[in-house]
Amino acid sequence: MKSFRPQLELSRPGQQSLGSILIYVLWILVVISTLAFHLASGSRATTLSQSAFAKQLKTEMQLQSAIQFSIYKITSNQWQDEIFELNLNSQQINISIWNESGFVSIYQPGEILNRIYESIDLPEATIESMSEAFGDINMPLRLNSIYELKQFSEIDEDLIVQLIPLVSIYREETINPLSSPAAVLKFIPGIDLYRVRKLSETDDAEEKLTLRTELVDLLSGRNFQLSDHQDGYFRVNINIAQRLYQVFLKYDRRQKKYKVVTIEVDSLKTVQQQSL
Repeated sequence: MKSFRPQLELSRPGQQSLGSILIYVLWILVVISTLAFHLASGSRATTLSQSAFAKQLKTEMQLQSAIQFSIYKITSNQWQDEIFELNLNSQQINISIWNESGFVSIYQPGEILNRIYESIDLPEATIESMSEAFGDINMPLRLNSIYELKQFSEIDEDLIVQLIPLVSIYREETINPLSSPAAVLKFIPGIDLYRVRKLSETDDAEEKLTLRTELVDLLSGRNFQLSDHQDGYFRVNINIAQRLYQVFLKYDRRQKKYKVVTIEVDSLKTVQQQSL
């Protein structure tokens, strides 16, 4: 059976050095958390503000550690179809990693995108307005945040939240089912929904690989990007203390490292832009 594990065509540091970096980051987290605890033991008048600062600092360091861990998993090709669990300073953190090639480009109209729009009851007039804006020959509209879809009539935050796990604003190519989550696969015409359901239910990595391979084999000859090659964009879902952080990473080939494009939190509004 052919393995469809993606092989990133990237220059990368050795796993030993990456592991050392990760351990270094985690130790920094412990040290800073300890310092923050001592800061919070000051006078009563400043206890609340210090405690809030310490909590914010701790969360930020946990998030940065989770991002570094995710980059390590991506560059070492150990990311697909797994949910990772970290315990940092007694805080449980869950991480899932997806390549953007597995999501439907919002800029490319077609049957899959139409099925997604139909599932959220998006009005036909709104769909036409979006298609015109994205397909403008002279100046096609491109989004920096999916929340910019609010400029179109009838699109509110609830609809956008439904679109987030299905579409991509960072790519324009055809979908690659090898990297698609089950939530996206079910919108592909003619897909085997039984295998898609099994894919979403199983936690066994080998069974997931088998099911995904079978699904792709059934789609052979269709107009899809059936390739092991991965886009330079990844999305990382990080759950810390019941808060969801969705981090979008882009590989910078010139600097040979991943950069954070955006970090969305809770309602998935953009709250931060930075580079690593």
